Order: sequence, then C-alpha cells, then structure tokens
Amino acid sequence: MRRILGLGAAVAGLLASSAAADDFPGRQFGLWQQTLTLDDGRYVIPPSQMCIDAKTEPRLTLVGAQMDRGHCSEYHMVQQADGRWSFHSVCSLGATASVVTAGTAWGDFRGHYAVDATGTTAGSAKPEQNGTHRIVIDATWLGPCPLGMAGGDVKSGGKTSNVFAKTSK
Repeated sequence: MRRILGLGAAVAGLLASSAAADDFPGRQFGLWQQTLTLDDGRYVIPPSQMCIDAKTEPRLTLVGAQMDRGHCSEYHMVQQADGRWSFHSVCSLGATASVVTAGTAWGDFRGHYAVDATGTTAGSAKPEQNGTHRIVIDATWLGPCPLGMAGGDVKSGGKTSNVFAKTSK
C-alpha cells in the first residue's frame, strides 16, 4: 500500500509542474478536495484535501503536488478555443530522474476543475515510478482552509504534510 501511495504522490508531483501561464485564472483560495485516479484505477489513491493560499497557488498549480514547478526546464500552458487548457512540461525529479507530462485541464477553477494527463518518467530509483502513467483528477472547493492548516498543507491517508517541506505532521 505504501508503495502505491508513493507512486500516486510521485505522479501527482510530476503533473503539478504542468500548469501555469501568466493568463491562467488560478484556483480560488481555500480548501480543495482532490480525487485522483492513476492508470485507470490500477492503483488506489485516497482522496486528499489541500489548502491553497496566495503564496502557494503560483507554485502548486493545478495538482498541488509534491514538487515545486521551478524544477522544470520546459513549462507551457495554452488556452484552447473551447476554454480548456492544454499543457506540456519537462521536469527534474532529482539527480537522475525526469518526467515529461502532457494533458488538459478544465473547469471554472473557483469551485471545480478536472485534469487528464499522461506523464512519462525515466531514471527513477523506484522502478514502479518509471514508465508512462495516466492520471485523472477531479477537484472541488470545500470552503476556507480550517484553522491549523496552512497554504501547501495536504491531508491524505490520515497524514498531513506540506508539499514544500520534507516532513509530515
């Protein structure tokens, strides 16, 4: 189970770097619940709740991941005629690993959004992370962040961690 959660977090992290352009509307600040489906349900990933604020929104982008988008050498997001956003990124996952991600995001980003993306990871020390993975995300705004939860905090599987910190609470 821990291995599956690690894979889900890694793929979510890979996709986080995929979306942000100067004209992207950004999510409403507050608490977002995300449901992630990895590889068409092959891996079970528990729903997560993430606190978004003015400081973290530009760094976390759509997936609110375990990775700062500053690790990306390529980062493109374009709004399509139908209002959806297509994205492409190339990001480093450490000394030897990298991921190329492409996908589409849509929604009003105030109360709901969805993402459908594919990421191809190479060079990871964790063999289960290498290869191509599809992730589908459905996110809903729940309201203001609760007391004690700061921007970048993510609750999942009974644990709280901050996407920019190395330790769990």
